[in-house]
Amino acid sequence: MTETKLSELTGIAQPQISKLLSGMRKRWSAPIAELCQYAKISIPVASSPSAADQRLSRALRQALGNHDDPRAAEILARVIEALAPAMTALCAAPSSESSNDHGK
Repeated sequence: MTETKLSELTGIAQPQISKLLSGMRKRWSAPIAELCQYAKISIPVASSPSAADQRLSRALRQALGNHDDPRAAEILARVIEALAPAMTALCAAPSSESSNDHGK
């Protein structure tokens, strides 16, 4: 079966199918899940969240507190988005023990 025919049958764009079949796709996406479902291939179940993910979730819940006001989530989202450039720079920088001690 050609990639074009598979695209027609599944509704997934041919370039996405090509990337998947060539190994260029590294992450699961909705089209990949649909393709696996079409091919009757079981999709691996996501593992439990990492400790970092759990810590981040706790921090977000703590920051939001008991605010029922939807503006609280919007404000927190804007703060996180504003931090993105700094986080990118920090994560790209070489790590060293001296930069992690925060002057202790």
